[in-house]
Amino acid sequence: MTKKTVFVLSLFLVLNILNLNAQEVFKLVPETSTMKITGTSSLHDWEMKVTRFMCNVTLEKKKESVIVRSVLLTVESSGILSESSLMDRKAHDALKAKKYPEIKFTLTQSEDALAVNGRFASDMDGELAMSGVSKKIDVAVNVEFQGDNRLLVSGAKTFDMTEMGIEPPTAMLGALKTGKSITITFSLNFIRQQE
Repeated sequence: MTKKTVFVLSLFLVLNILNLNAQEVFKLVPETSTMKITGTSSLHDWEMKVTRFMCNVTLEKKKESVIVRSVLLTVESSGILSESSLMDRKAHDALKAKKYPEIKFTLTQSEDALAVNGRFASDMDGELAMSGVSKKIDVAVNVEFQGDNRLLVSGAKTFDMTEMGIEPPTAMLGALKTGKSITITFSLNFIRQQE
């Protein structure tokens, strides 16, 4: 066997081994994805929709498990909207949207998850950056493979706005006060990027 043949066979073997643990990149499909923020106030519960956001996810598939390798979620602060222009203005002011136009979540760590019938749950540690403040948070997500090329990621995260340096908005000369706690609920559809 010549050196060239040995090199070609070795290269083929290495590529096959790498392919067993291939990383796949999935890109958000915004048209079929939803994200909303809910909270309470002294008068009534409230809801705002996130209308402008993007996200990329990289997964590594192993024989019986999957690990989320990277997540980058970017939300436009001014794209968080309600049915009230007054509420939108108050929320954007609280988020300091003009100075900090983007909210970002970046994955820092996740663990192997056992995939059963194309579904798995993952606890993701990451960094949330908004309104000039960065904080480490953990987010539990449910992931479902929908065929070979599509992915559905869903979950919810509740946290205290004041921990991110956000003063809960008030209105009507202080008669309406929002609660400190908010919940972000999401259902995100992704499509695999072709090589």
